[in-house]
Amino acid sequence: MGWPEVQGLAAPLALSPCPIEGVEGVALCGTLSVPEDWSAPEGRHIPLRVIVLRATGPAPVGDPVYLLTGGPGQAATERIAAFAHEQARTRVRRDLVLVDQRGTGGSNPLRCDTPQEDDPDDVLRQRAHACLERHAASADVRFYTTPYAAADLEAVRLALGHERINLDGGSYGTRLALVYLRRYPERVRSMVLRGVSPTDFRNPLPFSQAGQAALDALLAACREDARCASAFPNVGAEFQQVLDTLQKSPATVELKPEKGPAKTVRVSRERFAQLVHLILFITPLARQLPFLIHRAAQGHFEEFAGLAVAFEDAIAAQIYWGLQLAVVCPEDLARITPEDVARETPGTFLGDSLIHSYQLICAEWPQARMPADYWQPVQSSVPSLLFSGTRDPSTPPRFGQEVASHLSRSRHIVMPGATHINPSGCVDKVVSDFIAAGTAEGLDTTCLQEPFRWEFFIPKQKP
Repeated sequence: MGWPEVQGLAAPLALSPCPIEGVEGVALCGTLSVPEDWSAPEGRHIPLRVIVLRATGPAPVGDPVYLLTGGPGQAATERIAAFAHEQARTRVRRDLVLVDQRGTGGSNPLRCDTPQEDDPDDVLRQRAHACLERHAASADVRFYTTPYAAADLEAVRLALGHERINLDGGSYGTRLALVYLRRYPERVRSMVLRGVSPTDFRNPLPFSQAGQAALDALLAACREDARCASAFPNVGAEFQQVLDTLQKSPATVELKPEKGPAKTVRVSRERFAQLVHLILFITPLARQLPFLIHRAAQGHFEEFAGLAVAFEDAIAAQIYWGLQLAVVCPEDLARITPEDVARETPGTFLGDSLIHSYQLICAEWPQARMPADYWQPVQSSVPSLLFSGTRDPSTPPRFGQEVASHLSRSRHIVMPGATHINPSGCVDKVVSDFIAAGTAEGLDTTCLQEPFRWEFFIPKQKP
């Protein structure tokens, strides 16, 4: 298969005012109709939801910032309040453009029931089939890969009349940014990548080792912190104890929320391990991990069960699972070999369970054909700013370094103690300064070099 070519656009994109709660300034909304298969513009068309947040200052410039979300499977417009806050400095002079990637939000969404961490194999297969059946009449999932999403961004750029744009992507959004840059290099003025997921990433293969390294670093920080070490002196051994206990016999917890009926939650070893991995993404929760592990070692799984339900609900609400599979199955899972799994997963708490689940599901999923050079490194001289965290449980700094080595005008910032994507006032200022200057040369990043200080949660009374 070749790369999708943008063709068949009939008219500019009409935008209308659409005030958004919690977002100041002018917001304009519109829908662009594009071919589902760019090689067949006379065939089925799908909508792309677009929101433009107009610059708030008196002298805006003409190159907006296109904001690209992660997952894959997040809808950009559903994060609009967070984006408006993080990009407030940049927005003084530049419009912000949010496009729901095809398969998410208001762009022919592929909403499906997401799997649970310990679903049996047959249930995982059933979920994949149910997802395909739900959207069989409205979508051909072979046309929902990253190359098609990049073509859609180009269509939006053309329809809005932007000569050049700036890209800001997080997690999977960094891959989309790189693919767009490969295809339309002359249209990109600058690029920001946060938590770098390159085209050859092979999601979720790196999670096992990266998650183990992040957990080891967190437990080491606990040992070096006098209060944490005093409260939880054996937390590493307790973690292994919990894994061993759950391997023999999963825990059952009865949750009794203040509102609604009671819920019985089964905590298996796989569910526990995958939840720990998710917790490591989020600094406020990661601070609580020694306490949560200690409680579980004492036989109290209520906190973990509550978090498991909360995470599952949040993922179900935020991730359009059909789109995630449409991307991950042909772009990532198809390139994971048994030798890769045998090399990357032993000795890690996550093991191969997550990969195994995806392999089962992707075996049932229609396989899109990818361009032959899709997985090659993206080479460019476009000014680029990359961020990585030393405690990232999914995209550790080596991926950012590898991508940066092919971007001749890039700067890769590794933040000590940071996790996956770390919005902060400091990061926001550095990004704003970079986009304003259009270069990483001379950029003041002093505030990013201070190691992150972990303030672990310690109960008032020793547990």
